[in-house]
Amino acid sequence: MRLRLTALSAAIATLLAASLTACSPGSPPANSSRGTHAASSNSASAPAAAPSYPTIKAIHALGTRRYSSAEIARASGLHPGQRFSAAAVHAAEERFAATGAFTEVNSLLIPSDNGRIVDFELTDNPHFYPVQFVGFGWSAARLRAELRATVPLFTGRLPVLRLGLAHQVQRRLQQLAHDQHWPGQVHMNLNLAGGSESVNFQLQR
Repeated sequence: MRLRLTALSAAIATLLAASLTACSPGSPPANSSRGTHAASSNSASAPAAAPSYPTIKAIHALGTRRYSSAEIARASGLHPGQRFSAAAVHAAEERFAATGAFTEVNSLLIPSDNGRIVDFELTDNPHFYPVQFVGFGWSAARLRAELRATVPLFTGRLPVLRLGLAHQVQRRLQQLAHDQHWPGQVHMNLNLAGGSESVNFQLQR
């Protein structure tokens, strides 16, 4: 009987020791996930990091009276928020010069909050000529509306100082002829006779 009581006492002592260890203030429960949940919560609520590279903050047009800043931004191929690149700005300058719409093209790069504001300084070419259409399946008014919507910087008239913008119109008309199943090739010619200057596009079958 004494042996049995001694064994029982030893078992009770072992259980008490294990219970005290589990409840010790310095020993968190083995299955606790509190620290993990807290870390996950902090990670989820952390704000997104700002880009480490400079971006384009805004695009403005200065000097031109023919075009708005929104029209120039669209034609530049640049947009606010994209990564800033001096080479991309220079390429936009070259595209503007090639259109013939401007006699002078420059840009100003203004630092602003880890980025640049791009200001294009543009001097309008005063010589724009009416556009005529021959042989197309749409009226001239409908063609002009389509070109205004799809060719940046087209206003219904064209410059001939350089023919970049005129060639953009020619390519768009050729694509339109293909889409509308109008057979033929689009040809461009310039009528520069005094008093009746025009840029003419003809769909020749």
